[in-house]
Amino acid sequence: MGGTDPTLIAGLVAGLAGSSHCIGMCGGIAAALGSTAAPGGRGVACVLGYNLGRVASYAIIGGVAGLLGAGIGQGLGPAAPLLRLFAAVLVILVGIQLTLNRNLLAPLERAGLRLWQHIAPLAQRCMPVHNPAMAFALGGLWGWLPCGLVYAMALTAAGVGSAGGGAAFMIAFGLGTIPAMALVGVAGGRLSRFFQHQGFRRVAGLAVLALGIWTAVFPVRALMRMWL
Repeated sequence: MGGTDPTLIAGLVAGLAGSSHCIGMCGGIAAALGSTAAPGGRGVACVLGYNLGRVASYAIIGGVAGLLGAGIGQGLGPAAPLLRLFAAVLVILVGIQLTLNRNLLAPLERAGLRLWQHIAPLAQRCMPVHNPAMAFALGGLWGWLPCGLVYAMALTAAGVGSAGGGAAFMIAFGLGTIPAMALVGVAGGRLSRFFQHQGFRRVAGLAVLALGIWTAVFPVRALMRMWL
């Protein structure tokens, strides 16, 4: 399972295209942090700290997923491409979800609610945010919020087949979400409405859909070579 796909570029593109989904779930906090009228540009620093905290949590998720994926892949043996194919299907579902504005991954998100119930009280302790360090801690905790897009990317990271590769993939995904999230945090509501506009969501959804189909090509080829 140690191939070069899905690539870091794929993770970055997924983050950029999925920004509208991220803004829907996390944009409110980013906007609130950016509006903090603290001297010395602390509001901007808090927005940056919050987003870097999110990326750090994604790196941990990706590392764990990559490690588990390596173990599962060894257990599956020749059928290991099935894991990548399953991950690609989830990415395709995310693309359809963004395009049609339907929460197709709600069951997956509900499965993560139990974990979030334990993390949410810790996140509450970080609010209100007074400095970038608190913002980083809040972002690190908020990155575990049940999110179908993050879960789909984590399963894709599992297909990389190593802890380091999975972490790198999720870091690329997280960095892809930062431009939109940072802009919303600094500029507030207008940009939030733009990124959540139906037209933007459809274009982003089609991009993620194409990414999912592209990701599926590799395991499908591997399975065809194995079975034919």
